[in-house]
Amino acid sequence: MKPTLHLIGIFHTKHQESFSHCAFTGKALRFPKMMQMYDYKVIEYSNEGSESTADEKVVMLTNDEYELFYGKRSATDFYAKDAVMGTPGHQIFEKRLIEELRKRLKPNDIICHPFGHTHQILMSEFPNHRHVESGIGYMTLMPDSFRIFESYAWMHIHQQKENRTGRNYEWVVPNYYDLNDWEPKEEPGEYLAFLGRICPEKGLDVIRAIADYSPYKIVLHGQGDPTQWSHPNIEYRGPIHGKERSEFLRNARALLAPTTFIEPFCGMSVEAMLCGTPVISVDYGGMTETIQDGMGFRCHTLQDWLDAIDEVGNLDRKYIASNARSRFSLETCGKKYDKIFMQLNDLNRKGWYQLKEDKEDIYKYERDFWADCTNTFWEEGKQYKYAELMGIEEYYSYFKVGGKSILDIGGGPSSMLLRSLHLKKGKVVDPIKYPDWTMERYKIKNIEVLVDCGENIDETGWDEVWIYNCLQHVKDPQRIIENAKRAAPVLRIFEWVDIPAHEGHPHELKEHLLNEWIGQKGSVYAFTGEESIKLHAYSGARAYHGCFQFR
Repeated sequence: MKPTLHLIGIFHTKHQESFSHCAFTGKALRFPKMMQMYDYKVIEYSNEGSESTADEKVVMLTNDEYELFYGKRSATDFYAKDAVMGTPGHQIFEKRLIEELRKRLKPNDIICHPFGHTHQILMSEFPNHRHVESGIGYMTLMPDSFRIFESYAWMHIHQQKENRTGRNYEWVVPNYYDLNDWEPKEEPGEYLAFLGRICPEKGLDVIRAIADYSPYKIVLHGQGDPTQWSHPNIEYRGPIHGKERSEFLRNARALLAPTTFIEPFCGMSVEAMLCGTPVISVDYGGMTETIQDGMGFRCHTLQDWLDAIDEVGNLDRKYIASNARSRFSLETCGKKYDKIFMQLNDLNRKGWYQLKEDKEDIYKYERDFWADCTNTFWEEGKQYKYAELMGIEEYYSYFKVGGKSILDIGGGPSSMLLRSLHLKKGKVVDPIKYPDWTMERYKIKNIEVLVDCGENIDETGWDEVWIYNCLQHVKDPQRIIENAKRAAPVLRIFEWVDIPAHEGHPHELKEHLLNEWIGQKGSVYAFTGEESIKLHAYSGARAYHGCFQFR
């Protein structure tokens, strides 16, 4: 069962195409669609109007509130100037964020922070959950988070900044794109493109120097004031969004990326290559990883830039598009994220030592525990307490079932059905093939055994379903309860709760989760003193139990 991903939205923007010039917003917008491809549920906490495909969108700021706090912007303003922690908009967003997360978080869920430390308080509010900085392209990191960087260059900078060695649980995944948003073109255009913030750090001084010699006009799109870089060979056209970006880049001869700082990634260069447009850039930072041979040129001197402008016409734009689209698609990057999130999920088991064959066989622990099944007396003794709390009447050492048909999910080698009086029909579903002698016992009692997972069954027509000491061990406890509710009008259940997940028990069951899955409210019993010793349970151990009727 894959963990639910809780995506923390960008507090000062909206997850919309109209904000696609903000790289962090663009990634947050595409993240749900990417992870849904790999069967994750994504709950997004963002401002009203999100255009993402998230399974649930929890509104932090309404449209009216957003306009109040952030509405007074001109088209050319840097939106990053509003990304200030402690401002009224941020405070309200964060207060609601904590409240809504508290309602929805379940054990083993993962909290994804695409904008890093802006909501660092969540680490102290929810210390038992794993916090992932899901696309680090910024300078300030959260302490002790799990970290996914946009490039190795950026990861190495942070390792040096923190004066530390590398870690096993930090990764690099490049920015990811929906290929439907970027249309390739094989013929080169007649202008040189720049798409980004209009500022010295993005290399506008270099662009102005190139303009003195370039035979091609240089067209700028982005936020900022271009006045100081005015030039007859430079044309500024303002910010663009959504499909306009693709149209602009695909019709260019090349993209210029002369950034003066160490770029964590440089999204505009990849966006250009997704359209087949080659990139001419500096030779440091993220571009050393994204701009491979045959996809553009990385420069050191003015002459390098001018030579590259001449030579890009010889590059194969079809190859550039194909290469970029295979490396930066939602499918390719989503597969990397899936692997990371499952590695984090493995921390509930053996962590770094978790092997693939162990993961594929989650029942190995249970099978090894039962072995030749000569130790069933221990479990059989506990079953009398299970039955009491499940509302099953005991008659001497038997259970009175009154001529009912009963489906036992997870009954193991010694189901309670073996000691049931007046059982009309019985069936045990369990994924483990136990020794033949245990199967003979069931056969003698006319109890059918199905060796399969409770998640896979499609049963109907039973009077009751029994589930006891089972759901911690399975792949998907919620699915099993759904199947049980469909199989019979009555469900009797006993399950240990609040026991941390570990090897063989991949789930920590909670009262509120079982109530939610069943759709009714059960009871919780705390074992103490002599009783806990008899049941081989620690004092204070808690068990969820009840008899539920659905129709």
